[in-house]
Amino acid sequence: MGIAKYMKGEHELAFFYLLRALKSEEEAKKWVTNYFAALSLFELKRYKEAIPFFQKVISEKKALPESMFKMGVCLKNLGDAESAIKLFNSVIEMEPSRSEAYLEIIKIYDDKKMLKEAFSVVEKGLTVFPDHPIFIYEKAKLLFKTGRANEAEKELERAMKLSKDHNITKFYSSIIKAKKIPEKPAEKTELKGVKPVFKNIFLALIGFVSISVIIFLLFLHRKNKNALPDKLLYLNELLNKGDLYGVRELLDELKDRIDLSVPLTKFYVLMADKERAYESCGTVKNDKKRQLLEGYLYIYFDDKERFKKHLAILESLDAKETMDLLKKHSFESKDLVRGYILLIE
Repeated sequence: MGIAKYMKGEHELAFFYLLRALKSEEEAKKWVTNYFAALSLFELKRYKEAIPFFQKVISEKKALPESMFKMGVCLKNLGDAESAIKLFNSVIEMEPSRSEAYLEIIKIYDDKKMLKEAFSVVEKGLTVFPDHPIFIYEKAKLLFKTGRANEAEKELERAMKLSKDHNITKFYSSIIKAKKIPEKPAEKTELKGVKPVFKNIFLALIGFVSISVIIFLLFLHRKNKNALPDKLLYLNELLNKGDLYGVRELLDELKDRIDLSVPLTKFYVLMADKERAYESCGTVKNDKKRQLLEGYLYIYFDDKERFKKHLAILESLDAKETMDLLKKHSFESKDLVRGYILLIE
């Protein structure tokens, strides 16, 4: 009964029946019952409870390396990055073509800002999957984060030849926007009809006045930008422009001052980072805002099944007009949905 419920996607009921079955000594010895109990808890995101069941399955050397991989995900979500990495590496040893294991390690290192280690795993993955667009995409993201935008651009061009993935082309466009356009050197102008001595005095006077005005303006600009409301407006402006570099710097500056769950979600949308966008959305404290944002993310990342299940919640949120529009056009126009995401404050 429990396994049948799991197969139907009824994970809460599945675990209820499996737990009842495991009270029997005979069933408790069966790895398959423990395995499906672990899977049910995993799907319910009850990671801490799932671990003992996965451990029992692994100790009997069953359902490998899948049980090891999922236990690694549990540990990662519980903050035990070191143990998670060990399990993911064990998965790679058993099944070198398990791309998800490499990607999970990359995400852990990236989250911990251990970019050198993340880059090393990406390179290792590329030896196994030399033309895998997702690994090339991950490499490009790391190159961009370390200030190597030109190299990131070249890698993304290579990835786009291998895949039509919307996230890759979107990130490529963002990098192009984020790159600074060098300014042309100012042309020299001569002051005709002015004697050299007076010309030098005149230029010095202009220079002094210009510097004074610039210092005054910088003082006012700094004063305004240090005000938290102005910084939030500036952050929204950068998000709407798609200026990833500017957003990243401002988020680092504000992270200890205010709740950044919504801006971070927007940032991860711009970065085309699905998993972190979902994680950040889950930390939004305002229930209505979180549910609405979650609905938009399901659409934006093409999670159509999850969106259908989420509709009942969305329709109860006093956002009927918006949701009707999204249901009609959402899966046709990603730019429309991205616009709605960026409008949420």
